[in-house]
Amino acid sequence: MGSVADDAADHDEDAHEMRYLDRHREDIRELFAVLGEDWPGDDDALVSHMAARWLGAEHGPGAAKRVFDEETKDRAWPLLRRLNLVDRADPPKGRYDQVVVMGAAGIGLYRRLEVVRQSGVTAGSLTVLAGLRPHSGLSRDGALDELLAADGRFAAADGWVPPPLLVRQAGLLGGLDQLTAAQVVTPSETDLARLILGKHWPDLRLAGVTVDSAPGGVVNELGSRDILLETYQSRGPIPVLRILNGAPVRRDADGTPRPARPTSRSTIREWIALGTGGARGILVVVNQPHLSRVRLDVLDELAKAGHADLDVDVAGAHALRDSADLNLLLGEIPARVNAERATAR
Repeated sequence: MGSVADDAADHDEDAHEMRYLDRHREDIRELFAVLGEDWPGDDDALVSHMAARWLGAEHGPGAAKRVFDEETKDRAWPLLRRLNLVDRADPPKGRYDQVVVMGAAGIGLYRRLEVVRQSGVTAGSLTVLAGLRPHSGLSRDGALDELLAADGRFAAADGWVPPPLLVRQAGLLGGLDQLTAAQVVTPSETDLARLILGKHWPDLRLAGVTVDSAPGGVVNELGSRDILLETYQSRGPIPVLRILNGAPVRRDADGTPRPARPTSRSTIREWIALGTGGARGILVVVNQPHLSRVRLDVLDELAKAGHADLDVDVAGAHALRDSADLNLLLGEIPARVNAERATAR
């Protein structure tokens, strides 16, 4: 079985090295058979079909997109593993100059930081690319009782104590249902990042805050950004831990109105603008199935900023068999192929 490292290496090998689509063509053909779909005639038609049928707005299936039932899920899962969309990938090396953790909803961010902590990787600094994205309040992302518990899905490292202010707020909201209360108490991705970062590294202490030097611009329902960056210190293997509070950006370029949100690309650009600090080796952490494509995004943004010589690895948590949106895994296949095509131009 191939590995994420194999896919990541595709970007760096010479032009004759087989890329993702070529290496996995037969697996994709089998996946078409599982889904009962006819095989398109050529590569352009193949990618167009996958993007149209498998990739919905906001990563979801959309009204006309493919969905799995239990029978096709069972048959597709081994193929999705062979397509490198499922298994956890630990850091390829033990030491990096910087670790970059892509932002996510509560449980996604928890699992990404868990990979960093459990792997024991060392680095000069770690930056969470969070931002002004509202917390959904959905139970799948973290209800209030889970977020403030020391065990369970959001289990804390030894020594963690719930922040007193959050405990007090939770008490005041005791009459509300758990999901609404969670949405009120932790309204943004950055707020979740503060809480979850502390659960993984209980000894962290706030060392500095950088305010936004260019207030205004695009806003969303959470308002305008005041704080750009928070810096924490820890006695662990990563002494400097940071949270980038990414600004919302407009996302309606295709004509579909969408709420302003930070995106992976926009927060990567903001992270680069803060300065790479002489880093040579960078680890990017994200959940499956996004590892290889996000690495290509990071490499592309680094190259645009004049840092094409940096070495970028990826690591990430595995997709969960029982709760993974397999439509999301499907949609990643054309997204990954298109990302490779874009970087090859």
